[in-house]
Amino acid sequence: MLKNYFKIAIRNIIRYKTYSIINILGLSIGIAAFLMVSLYVVNEFTVDRFNENYDNIYRIEAASWFHVPAPLIPIIRQEMPDLEAVAPTERKSVKIQYNNNYSEYLDNVIFTEADFFDIFTIDIISGIGKSALEEPYKLLLSEREAQKIFGDENAIGKQITVDKKFTFTIAGIFRDFPDNSHLFFNALSSFQNRKIMTEQEDFYDNWSNWNYQTYIRLSDGKNPQETLKIFNSAFNKEMAEIDPYFETFV
Repeated sequence: MLKNYFKIAIRNIIRYKTYSIINILGLSIGIAAFLMVSLYVVNEFTVDRFNENYDNIYRIEAASWFHVPAPLIPIIRQEMPDLEAVAPTERKSVKIQYNNNYSEYLDNVIFTEADFFDIFTIDIISGIGKSALEEPYKLLLSEREAQKIFGDENAIGKQITVDKKFTFTIAGIFRDFPDNSHLFFNALSSFQNRKIMTEQEDFYDNWSNWNYQTYIRLSDGKNPQETLKIFNSAFNKEMAEIDPYFETFV
């Protein structure tokens, strides 16, 4: 029976070539479009899902900005001691040099604090991870960047020059973040290195420098709306004299 159906179908295709081509082409385009949309939807619904604490991760936004000033960070810790983790971040590009053989810009370097490891799921391949963000002049590289800079050499312990004046030691290598992450970076370094590199004495007191995306991790079962109210109350009080229109939310 099926054999006869195939014969009839082939005969009709041969007999009505133009009509058959239009139908087959339309069907092919429809299937391709369906697959592309499906892949896009699946990718969108899985963004950041690889993080073990996905449901408890929030980014602080202030007055419709994705960034907050550095003085806000210690206030977060003071007013919200029950938070599981708080991590300010600043993304920069730096000029690096290694052994006079490699001199390039390293893009997407995130300066942050050790709590970053308690918020996001980072797979350390070699060396150390979290503790490197508690020390100055330490750098964590992605697997891709380590291969690009050092090739087959063991990168751990190697020293590179940053911005022509700072010597950093490679302390660890982490696995590249998945493509379906809103946060992409090639390297991690301690937040205190930004203060060192900027040579800014009032780093933690400068309310005009809104450069830091800050992430928090709530404890299981914590209502983010309650956290929102506490943030707004505490931060509006701090900012009242600086900006009467200031509003913070997560």
